[in-house]
Amino acid sequence: MVFRNRDNRMPKSDTSAKPKASALWWSRPPESLRYGVVVLSIVATVISLWWMDAVFHAAPHVSMFLCAIMFSAWFGGVRPGLLAIALALLAFKYYFLPPTHSWHVEAAQLPRLIVFALSALFVGSLSAAQRSATESLRRARDDQQKINEELRGEILERKHAEDALRASEQVTRGQAEALAQNLDILATAPAPENLIGQMLSTIGRLLNAQSVTLWLLDKQNGSLVLRAAAEGKNFAAADSEHPFIKDASAWKEDKVLQETVFTGVPAVVEEIEGDPRVSNPIRDYFRSKGTKKFLAIPTLIEGDVKGFIGIRHGDRPSYRPEEIELAQALAHQAMFAIQLNQFAEQSQQAAVLEERNRMARDIHDTLAQGFMGVIIQLE
Repeated sequence: MVFRNRDNRMPKSDTSAKPKASALWWSRPPESLRYGVVVLSIVATVISLWWMDAVFHAAPHVSMFLCAIMFSAWFGGVRPGLLAIALALLAFKYYFLPPTHSWHVEAAQLPRLIVFALSALFVGSLSAAQRSATESLRRARDDQQKINEELRGEILERKHAEDALRASEQVTRGQAEALAQNLDILATAPAPENLIGQMLSTIGRLLNAQSVTLWLLDKQNGSLVLRAAAEGKNFAAADSEHPFIKDASAWKEDKVLQETVFTGVPAVVEEIEGDPRVSNPIRDYFRSKGTKKFLAIPTLIEGDVKGFIGIRHGDRPSYRPEEIELAQALAHQAMFAIQLNQFAEQSQQAAVLEERNRMARDIHDTLAQGFMGVIIQLE
């Protein structure tokens, strides 16, 4: 059987893991990439401002540097943001603030440079704070998702435990009900043969089966003997068309029954049409009876297989483990009835033998007395 996870579902495909990996890459890029983006953004801003000045003769606008700083701080974090601010200040002073191409700062341009630096710090801090808040929110979302998964796993485990408890309760209830009915049968059955048939009827009713048959194994001849059968609540006579009735040794060709008899474990056939273990005669016979599924439960006495109980079903869901366990328990009770029947037959035979011996003794005594009288008269 294919092992699944605890909620009885197959694991998710890897496609769901790819977006998570991509999101993780964007939220935590490598350090070299973060600093590289900072340098590229500032260089791209300087080139853009040069191009605008050359083509449109437009004065450089600090908003483009602020946008580059904002993007750098959002993408790289605090330290890459500070690097972006420093590079932007240097580029703004060297290329666009008079005197250009010089590091000398005139007193008249100092307030403008200070305002630009304060604006850059403010924008960078906001962008870095937004990134930090975004990362905190993502971590909180990941933690919440982990907690939800753990809770879901605990709920599923509890559900499976409840299902197992209900299944065990169902088996126990079925065994208790069957035992109570079988005790009633033992107390009211007028004949031992009816006792076994009524027990098979109980099995068929509790498992909602088409029919239940009890086959005993004659190990000397290697053949099967039909002991009793029941269809629903009624006893069933032997079907002359059954392959095992026609040929008592035909069961040796059926791998399902071989598995049951030689291993002593129940055999489950979920699809008679597609199960290669089922022999062709049995498959044809079951097809004619509308049988789709089949259970073979071995009957054991002190670990020795004495036969099996065949339980036939039509269309129904797959057999659950608790149903197979219940069928085993009922098969043990049916075998107990067989033993009681055998004890009754042995007791009856012992009583007949004892009566026969008593009559022989009486006849012997009577004849002895008669012969003694004849002898006396002859003398």
